[in-house]
Amino acid sequence: MTTPGEPASTPKGFPGARRVALSSALDGSSCPCIASAASRASSSRRKGMSESTARGGAISAARTFFVSTGPPRIPFLLSAPYHNIPCSTATHKRKSAFPTNALLSRIFFAIVGAVLILRIIQYRKRGASTQTHSMPHTPSWKRRQWGQHFLNDHSIIQRILDEVRSFAPEVVVEIGAGKGALTLPLARDRSAPYRRIIAIEKDRRLAAALARVLPQCPVPTVLQEGDARELLPKLPSSFPRASYIVMGSIPYSLTGILLRKIGELTPPPRGCLLVVQKEVAHRIVAAAPRASKLALSVQFWALPHLLAVIPRASFSPPPRVDSALIKLTARRRLPCNREHYYATLHAAFAHPRKTLANNLKTSFPETAIRAALSAISLPPSARAQLLTPATLCTLSRLLYF
Repeated sequence: MTTPGEPASTPKGFPGARRVALSSALDGSSCPCIASAASRASSSRRKGMSESTARGGAISAARTFFVSTGPPRIPFLLSAPYHNIPCSTATHKRKSAFPTNALLSRIFFAIVGAVLILRIIQYRKRGASTQTHSMPHTPSWKRRQWGQHFLNDHSIIQRILDEVRSFAPEVVVEIGAGKGALTLPLARDRSAPYRRIIAIEKDRRLAAALARVLPQCPVPTVLQEGDARELLPKLPSSFPRASYIVMGSIPYSLTGILLRKIGELTPPPRGCLLVVQKEVAHRIVAAAPRASKLALSVQFWALPHLLAVIPRASFSPPPRVDSALIKLTARRRLPCNREHYYATLHAAFAHPRKTLANNLKTSFPETAIRAALSAISLPPSARAQLLTPATLCTLSRLLYF
């Protein structure tokens, strides 16, 4: 410890001003904690205490101060001439030839801002160029609720267009126009055999977007917004003498009810081209001994053909299952009475695991059932899966005779 007025001794190994800063700090003039410890040590020495006892008292005093106020910040001791800065102030940052953090931050944010501006300009240009062809976005929960999976495979689309030509209809009725993947190519075909298109779409946004584009197409197209289950039975009355077909990529959840609605249309269509779930398509074209209620229901009024299997990647967004394109060629004449046929069909498949005779017992007399089964050469233990449309028609005639 130096007495007042005497020059402070400078520790070796610290050049120039750094030695001055360190000696001044050790002198206690810049750090209150060290000054307190030094004053306590000098007072103890004046009271006659030994040097070791005084040193211990100074150390304990400094420890008590550090516990109450926290350790001092002393890296500034090595950076002169800031030796008079108190311990509680921030440390001094040395100047460097490299850019500071603030300058680097400004450069970084300037680059990011320029990139964002360029992206916005490109997006607006692209949106302006495709404004007439763009379709609005439908929320995902609505797409799931309505079963919206838009076909985007050009090879499948061309296959469907070729099959439409093979029917040579006068009117084309499309269920689920969507974004116009099938509607627009149909409406733009000047050499098509059909002269009118009726498109049904439930999504109001998609229907509004198509309504802006369809007037520019050469083939007249009527866009009807609503549910196909309600609109479809009313459409044939608007063209009673014209041949027509029904086509479209229908929602998987509505396949059964839409097929029933199509089968009940009067006058009946010339045929159908439908994109359905692959498993459902196999059930529709199934025959005895693997016939199903759906197969016998559709085959009563049409002859089904499986044209192609469509992978799930051909749709946007892709569904969880694969799809298939089926062609239904309508029969010119129904083989038997419709009401009797479907009543017998429902009774025969009331319990698929039971025998045909046991299922029919709930609706018909047992003696009539045995005679009818014997007439169509089926044993009493036969199941409904062995039926064909022809044998089912014969069975319905015998039971309702």
